[in-house]
Amino acid sequence: MAQARPRGRPKLDTEKRGNEILIEAVNVFSKNGYRTTDLQEIADNLGIAKGTIYLYFTSKEQLFQTAVDYSIARLAERIEAEVINADSPLDKIKAIVRAHMKFFSEEYALAEIIARERGDFKDRAEKTYLRVFSENSERIEDIIREGIKEGTFRKVNVKRATEILANLLTGTIYTYMFAKKNGSLNGAIDTTTDILLNGLLNERDGL
Repeated sequence: MAQARPRGRPKLDTEKRGNEILIEAVNVFSKNGYRTTDLQEIADNLGIAKGTIYLYFTSKEQLFQTAVDYSIARLAERIEAEVINADSPLDKIKAIVRAHMKFFSEEYALAEIIARERGDFKDRAEKTYLRVFSENSERIEDIIREGIKEGTFRKVNVKRATEILANLLTGTIYTYMFAKKNGSLNGAIDTTTDILLNGLLNERDGL
């Protein structure tokens, strides 16, 4: 959210305006990237003066980084909303896969700005990835432990399995997103979940 609030205006109005600027910034940054975006375009799209943006955000860089954090927060909300309705460990893993793929398919601008951060702010993007991975990995580790305890999942190195699962899911998502695959999203979710969890081997076979 916007961090600065100009004086002399009702709180509700300023918060609403700050959020409007932030949401429009997501759309423009996701389309143009950070370097080629002019804040004037954001202002023009909202019908406000360019200077108004600086009442809420101190710089173009702060606005971009706030937009990235906003996008990540929306992804976290998607994950929470999906997982909270899942009961079994297997369903929880499926919910995490579904939340990610639905987010990257249905909220393209939000997903795109997360991806663009790495191109313009590599150091910060790595910290962002590690922070998001850490937050999600704790949840996945707990789910895997729960699945092992009840016998749904075989005994594995939980931390290593979580890392591999997260990396495979990330790669799959970005491939799906940038290739702009056609077809059923639900079908893609089912296939991805099946391969991630069941692999390629028949149940009777082994490595």
